[in-house]
This record gives sequence, C-alpha cells and structure tokens, in this order.
Amino acid sequence: MGGGIAWVTACKGGLPVRIKDINTQGINHALKYSWDLLETKVRRRHIKASERDKQLALISGSTDYRGFSHRDLVIEAVFEDLPLKQQMVAEVEQNCAAHTIFASNTSSLPIGDIAANAARPEQVIGLHFFSPVEKMPLVEVIPHASTSAQTIATTVKLAKKQGKTPIVVSDKAGFYVNRILAPYINEAIRMLTEGERVEHIDAALVKFGFPVGPIQLLDEVGIDTGTKIIPVLEAAYGERF
Repeated sequence: MGGGIAWVTACKGGLPVRIKDINTQGINHALKYSWDLLETKVRRRHIKASERDKQLALISGSTDYRGFSHRDLVIEAVFEDLPLKQQMVAEVEQNCAAHTIFASNTSSLPIGDIAANAARPEQVIGLHFFSPVEKMPLVEVIPHASTSAQTIATTVKLAKKQGKTPIVVSDKAGFYVNRILAPYINEAIRMLTEGERVEHIDAALVKFGFPVGPIQLLDEVGIDTGTKIIPVLEAAYGERF
C-alpha cells in the first residue's frame, strides 16, 4: 500500500515524497508502482512523458532516514503489529524534526496504543487508506485522546490535497469502515463454506453496486492482514466479528 500512498501524495498532491523501506527491493517496488500508473496515463495520452517524469521526480527512497530530518509528516504503512508500529514511532521521533507528525496507516490497532510510548503523543494520529489507494476516495483520520487539534487539521488538509475524502473517526477497534466491513466479509466466507462459488458471490455484489466482490477484496487486502484484524475486532465486540 505504501506505493499507492506515495503516488497520491506526489502525483495528486504535488508534494515531495521520501520512501523508506528495509531494502532497495521494497523501494523499487514502490517506485515502479508510480511508474506503471503514470505510464498508463502517457499511453492513453492523458499526460505527456515530460509530465510523467516531473511527477516521478517528486518521489525518492532510502533504506535509512536520510532526507527525513525536515519532513512535516511521516505516514507509516508497516504490518499490523503493535510493537513494530511503536518502534516506528520511536524511530521517527529520533530521526525527524520536533514538529513532525506521525500518521499510522493501521486498519485496526488503537492509535492510543501506538502512541503509548511516544515522546510527543499529541503528534501521533491514524491515517487509514483503502486499497487500491489511487482509486478509493475515502480515508479515515483517527485522532486518539491526546492528539492535538493542529495535528488533526494538518492531516485532514493533507488528505484533501491527496484527492481524498477524509472522515474523522473515533479511536475504537476497527474505526468506522472495518466495523462494517468485517461482518460483510464474514458472511461471504460463510457462504463459501456452505458451498457457494467464489465467482457467484463476487458477481452478485458487483451487480448490486460494489466496485469489487468481497472475496476479491479480501484477496487484494491480503488474508494475512485479515487474520490480524479479526482478533482485534472480536476482542472488542464479540464473536459476531
């Protein structure tokens, strides 16, 4: 998802983006993601090659924190693992400016827990995108109890520059969308276990008006991601999740 976030920030928002990953393969994957989207626009004659190159020049990458010292906002998009996300908060606070906002792309973990050990918890917030990022307009902005009004306002402003429709939601398990989405996905899985075919389930929901069916959506998001989200929701809301 990091590649899509980089694309909407640079190519829709017109802002410089610095990608950090643990290896160059991850960086190259994110850069290729933007290249592929822009090259499609060139082939369809929506933009010129010179505009493609201009937008790509806004995106760079590194395996360390070089180039991060003056960034105003960092979006974290690592796995749904609380200790790892808390580690990211510590690293960003150590390597970035005192005013830098830390925005987590978590889909289910409480933002207050992510900020629990932060030196500047008022600058920690959730910014949850949906896949594919370049197509889905909604983004959840999730302040926790100590998030400052300035952090909320800055994050909403960024989301709008990215071409998104931001909604500010409470820091509760699953936030807004996944509390609705989880029962929907669960029911699709129940239908599978009862013998219904994948293509029939997805086709019915697409015909109803969804952009993709629930099984395809689960595949795109990643079953591994789903297995991390469901226990969080079940712990908060019971077995119906």
